[in-house]
Amino acid sequence: MALWLMPEWPSRLERFGCTTLWQDTQREFNAMLAHPATADFDVEVKQLIRSMQASGMALEQEAVWL
Repeated sequence: MALWLMPEWPSRLERFGCTTLWQDTQREFNAMLAHPATADFDVEVKQLIRSMQASGMALEQEAVWL
């Protein structure tokens, strides 16, 4: 699986991240983390996961256009 991350995602997460979205998607996020494929994620994707967990924020998919 290949994932594309928007350029400058750390600053976008900090500026546009949403705590409500993070809280509302915890079940899906935790299910994703439990999947064996997460071990194969690129380092940058793992950094995004850690940043989301640390900040308690997530981005809407539409944020890709910001």
